[in-house]
Amino acid sequence: MARALVPSSDPRPSPIGPGRRLGSGFGADPFPFYRRWREASPVLEIAHEGEPPELLVTGYEEVRELLRDERVSADRRRAPRLRALLAAAPLRPDLDSMLVRDDPDHERLRGLVSQAFTRRSVSALEPRIRALACAQLDTAARQGRFDAVADYAEPVATLVIAELMGIESQAHERFRGWTQVLLAGLFGSARAKSDVIRARRELDGTWLELICARRAAPRDDLVSDLLEARDAGQQLSDPELLGMLNLILVAGHESSANGIASTLFALLRESEAHERARSADDAWWANAVEETLRWQSPIQTVARAARTGLELAGRRVPAGSALTLLLGAANRDPRVFRAPDRFDPARQNAKQHLAFGFGDHFCLGAALARAEMAIAARTVFERFPRARLAEPRPPWRRTVLLRGLERLPLRI
Repeated sequence: MARALVPSSDPRPSPIGPGRRLGSGFGADPFPFYRRWREASPVLEIAHEGEPPELLVTGYEEVRELLRDERVSADRRRAPRLRALLAAAPLRPDLDSMLVRDDPDHERLRGLVSQAFTRRSVSALEPRIRALACAQLDTAARQGRFDAVADYAEPVATLVIAELMGIESQAHERFRGWTQVLLAGLFGSARAKSDVIRARRELDGTWLELICARRAAPRDDLVSDLLEARDAGQQLSDPELLGMLNLILVAGHESSANGIASTLFALLRESEAHERARSADDAWWANAVEETLRWQSPIQTVARAARTGLELAGRRVPAGSALTLLLGAANRDPRVFRAPDRFDPARQNAKQHLAFGFGDHFCLGAALARAEMAIAARTVFERFPRARLAEPRPPWRRTVLLRGLERLPLRI
């Protein structure tokens, strides 16, 4: 395992977590940084005096190993360095969410939520996803040009998750606004802390109102399903229910929206892929989505903590070490993916990516996100076969944890 040393012209690897940023060049294009770090070693160590080290993990096998290692905790508070970063963030991750729980709590929460998700198959949602996509494109057709992020990917993702959760249509824009503010706070933007706190308070208040309404009169929606979920006689507590709803809303919206826009960008930027997308079958589209997830992973990093000592890349890792698993780097590891920086919708092993994690914490919403990406992107090509990029190099959001375009203007 190598120390975190890179050429002097590059920023030194630093902790990647809530409230932390690297240079602006990193957020715009992190992949050259990933490549140089991985070439130095798939695991880089950053020493801190008086504390366990931080590790940046860029190698595919190493990331995959840690994601399934029971000695590694999803609870960031187990690592002093990550605990300090959480304390400094404008908005702390919800500690009642299964995202930051270990077994047996994680297993219990996941089991309860899995019951709710399995009641409505993704295939049953697909016609509704397509209808929502078409409705957004109807407006675009009258304009002749639109932003595939603000005018399409984000509204579609918002509407899908809102309908799934039973949020009334008149509240969609409010929920979308809260989501954006909370994401800005969670990932360390300049958004005022008071705005973040107010948005969280308003969102939680609205959730509590919806929970009370569904307890009195259940409907065919996810909130009702979560309230009814049972596992060995256990239920979600109210704090756990709030944590779960916030996780589903924020993660479900942002990952899908970024994935939709990235898929469109990937296919429109190259003439061969563009041409193929116009008449491709379901199997081709499914693989193109997997390749997009590998090439531009919507979630770039996950944080973990070593709960006990362990061995990684031939070195002992002390308990309490902070582990930053760079999914975006692992998904471009040339040991696994040939010509990894190239977008190839026909790549045979594209589905081996780690964009949705691996092991016990594999994303429960993966199937829904895949369906949204494929249907929303494909519908654009069906409706506007002559669509093209209005901006050859659209800007990427300069964040560390998420990968998404700021805008994607299209001419149709």
